[in-house]
Amino acid sequence: MIELTERIVTEGKLTTLMVTHSMQQAVNLGDRIIMMHQGKIKYDFSGVEKKRLKVSDLLSLFDELRRKDQIDPVVAELLACNYV
Repeated sequence: MIELTERIVTEGKLTTLMVTHSMQQAVNLGDRIIMMHQGKIKYDFSGVEKKRLKVSDLLSLFDELRRKDQIDPVVAELLACNYV
């Protein structure tokens, strides 16, 4: 299905949107990655930056977002102000 979709998109010079939870697909397909979390865009990669991304990079970013969810918002703000 992925190969067929790629062929149709390439031959038709189409703009498409693919939603996936597969970091491997995100890294290997398309020319842009937008990572969303809780309905908001958190990362937007394109061009050379997108081409350099590895699955492990995306997983690390996702883990970072999940860890932030586990920290109390007040504590997170204090940490950000004092250490970032």
